[in-house]
Order: sequence, then C-alpha cells, then structure tokens
Amino acid sequence: MKNLRILIISFLTIGCALAQSLKPEDPAPLKPGINKGTVATGADTQYWYFIAGPGDVRLVAHYKDHNGFAWPASLTVTLYDEKRTWHVSKVVKEENADATFTGKQDRKQRTLISIAPPSGIALISSGGNYELEVTGGRGENHT
Repeated sequence: MKNLRILIISFLTIGCALAQSLKPEDPAPLKPGINKGTVATGADTQYWYFIAGPGDVRLVAHYKDHNGFAWPASLTVTLYDEKRTWHVSKVVKEENADATFTGKQDRKQRTLISIAPPSGIALISSGGNYELEVTGGRGENHT
C-alpha cells in the first residue's frame, strides 16, 4: 500500500512538472514567475499563453542549458494574438541565451506563445531547457 502511494505521488509530481501543452488550441497558462520547459529536435511545438495589459508587457525567453542532450538545439519563440493578426519570432540559442519581447498593450488581452525546436530528425540527441517569464501590464504577472 505504501508503494502504491509513493507511485501515485510520483505520477502527480511528474504531471505538474510537465506544464507546457502540445495543442495549439489548448495552450498552457504561464504561471507567475519563471516557467520551465524542455524541447528536443523532432519533437512537437509547445504552446503557452498569458493575459496581460493594459500597459507595457515584457516576456523573457531564456535558454537555460542542454543538460540531458548531446548537442544544444536552437529554439524558435513566437508570440501572437488569438486571431493571428500579428506575430513576432526570435531564435534563442545557447550562444544568445535570452530573447526579450516588449510591447505596449492598450487593453487586457491574451497572448499566445509557441516554442519550436528545429524540425527534422537528428542523428545526435539535441535539445534544450528553457525558461519563460512575463511581467508588466500594471506591474503584475497575469494568467
């Protein structure tokens, strides 16, 4: 019985740690503070969202490391609105570890984020661990 409890707690912990979504129609909300994720070459794009505004909003995407992978992979971070009337993308690599997105929103709105690894099949395991943090829109994190 004790082993079953430990197994259930382990599964719940793993489920909480894997917060990013693989479904563009159902992105995961960014939590206040730093949000972490991992991507690998050949894997699916991950989707997040945040709600912020009005005011200045800032999102920092940080390439943390490539621990667990033989080679680092570049990550394409794209921000866009729900109606897809605009988008902006930046590539984050180990060499340029941070990408900062800043903007001024005239109203409170939902912004979507996609994190895409390089496409294709790699003969060598490549990937990266990243962090996302949004601030602004009246000086708070919003989800």
